[in-house]
Amino acid sequence: MNDQFPIIFMFCFLIIGIMTSTITKSLNVHEVRSLNSMIDDEFERFLVLESENIRFKNLLVREKEAAN
Repeated sequence: MNDQFPIIFMFCFLIIGIMTSTITKSLNVHEVRSLNSMIDDEFERFLVLESENIRFKNLLVREKEAAN
């Protein structure tokens, strides 16, 4: 048993290292996906606001032309 202790000890550290690395990578992927989702939401909001700005600008131009 004493002869196998260093091997078991190293094996446990190897398994813990692999699990930690895997968990960290999966958390990073989740974080990147949530950031991408937030960016997509902000971009959609920007597109809506931009289309509203264009619509208001066109209305102002039409009203100005109608007044002249």
